[in-house]
Amino acid sequence: MNTTQAITDTVTMSAHDRRQFAIGMLGQLVIPTYDENGEVFNDFAITDREVIAGNIEKLAQLGRTPRWQMAIANWAAAVRDTDNTLRWAYLQYLVYASSAC
Repeated sequence: MNTTQAITDTVTMSAHDRRQFAIGMLGQLVIPTYDENGEVFNDFAITDREVIAGNIEKLAQLGRTPRWQMAIANWAAAVRDTDNTLRWAYLQYLVYASSAC
């Protein structure tokens, strides 16, 4: 699927599907990039926690429920402030936000 088709398809998506699609797009920005041999050559494409948290916070506009808003706020806060690794914070709360869609 090309980018134009993906954007066009979002017009007919349900709100739930748009949130899942947006989480997936964000994931493509920050999840590790692999070379042709399947080896990770960059832990995260973006490593600045503040930039990642800011992008996560932008997802809040895709839903109005308290559950969605809290999931996004918790995800951004975990990425920004946790003492754990960026990978753990990002992936742990991604799962929580995905279930809140």
